[in-house]
Amino acid sequence: MSQSADLSVSDSHSQPTAVSAPVAPARRVAAIDVARGVALLGIFCVNIHYMGQPSGTYFDHHPPANADPFSVVAWYLYKTLCEGKFYPLFATLFGAGLALQFTRAFDREARKDPSFPPSPWSIWWAHPIRRLIALLVIGLAHALLVWFGDILVVYALLGFVMLLLVRLSIRGLLISASLLAGLTALFILVGVIGVALTGSALPTAPAATTSETTIARAETAEAASTSAETVAPDEAPADAPSEAEAKPLVLDDSPPFDQIINGFRNGQLTGPWDQAYRELETRALRDGPYSQLFAVRAIGWVMATFFTILSGGTLILALFCLGAILVKADLFHPRHEALHRRLSLFGLLVGIPIAVLATWAKPMSESQAWAALVYYVGFVFGGPLLTMGYLFTIVRWSHSGFASGIARLFADAGRMALTTYLLCSILGTAVFYYWGLGWFGQTTTIEQFGILVIIFAGVVLFARLWLGRFAFGPAEWIWRTVTYLRPQPLRKGAGLDE
Repeated sequence: MSQSADLSVSDSHSQPTAVSAPVAPARRVAAIDVARGVALLGIFCVNIHYMGQPSGTYFDHHPPANADPFSVVAWYLYKTLCEGKFYPLFATLFGAGLALQFTRAFDREARKDPSFPPSPWSIWWAHPIRRLIALLVIGLAHALLVWFGDILVVYALLGFVMLLLVRLSIRGLLISASLLAGLTALFILVGVIGVALTGSALPTAPAATTSETTIARAETAEAASTSAETVAPDEAPADAPSEAEAKPLVLDDSPPFDQIINGFRNGQLTGPWDQAYRELETRALRDGPYSQLFAVRAIGWVMATFFTILSGGTLILALFCLGAILVKADLFHPRHEALHRRLSLFGLLVGIPIAVLATWAKPMSESQAWAALVYYVGFVFGGPLLTMGYLFTIVRWSHSGFASGIARLFADAGRMALTTYLLCSILGTAVFYYWGLGWFGQTTTIEQFGILVIIFAGVVLFARLWLGRFAFGPAEWIWRTVTYLRPQPLRKGAGLDE
């Protein structure tokens, strides 16, 4: 969520310098900074929903039954326009940044040694590699200590693969992106065929509320115990429940983590969509202690990371390639205004209807294979298409000077993207987790959006004030210092290497 990386990008129409060093502020592409800032807002819009609600709500096909009309409308808008639309934008920008960073490092080595072999492995310990390693460490800390929906780890891991592709020509990158997108389509098709052949439904939210489910489980367990005492084995009715049904997961006062592990081990839990899992997760995150919060979040992170890489790894790599193509073709330059307009209109006019269609099909995907196909195709491919509409709309906005003051605020957030991403996670979880206000599971969609506006406005203000004195955000400074293996000048005008 995450997903964020500091994608410092030099002016795409300038030549790489011989010195491998951070990109000076004067050489940044404003459009990329603005796009990164808007993407951060969209990512936080998605993340805050799962910061304040059980992770299993991701699989809900309908808004909460007791939601007010405004929250219902907000829920559908969020599902249609936000979920799955901003992580692809960051993936594209990550690929763009990685392409520039690798090119500059490779050119530096080639200038130092004319015999330098043209192989990515030749600079395995050059700064692009160290940068990814540092990002991986930061992501692990963020995922395990703060917010389980971290995307940094996924980007870092897939970034190592991207280093093998980044030096390809535009043609080679186009072919790679097409093959990777094709693999994604194949995986979806195989999955949908599997659903059609097996007749299995997609995970869905339980109908009962948490309290109702708990009471029902307890009553079932008590009834089963009574029946076992009064009915002889040979007198059991023909429709007696199976062993798994006779021994449901009864929630008690033991640590939530222990109950979750035992539930999975005994086959009483199948995933975060289970109502019992939701209640145990709520208990751990709302009531603590931190050891339980950590353990339950770790389970969620492992499942989320595995799911992301398995279901979307090839698509993320395709978007990395797309970002590298945009940089190599110099498509962020204002001279491509006509192309920006066409791509913006195409992405919005085609992407929005596809996103609406995917949202409409999702409830039926529980039992209908065709609806599952429509939903997944719309989500996986309609999302990136709408993302491109967002991206080039933002590029046009930044070049036109329209609402330039607002654009500068987003650009500040984008310039210190890693710091902004981490601060949003820290402040958001502080509102909902037990070590803060403890509002987990107690807010509506509208209330979550209100919290989002307050937090993001505060973070943007902080970015504005911080960058008024310093060249980098605090997290970026740490990341760059590790990357370049020497302390980086933090204050403006303190000898930043060009």
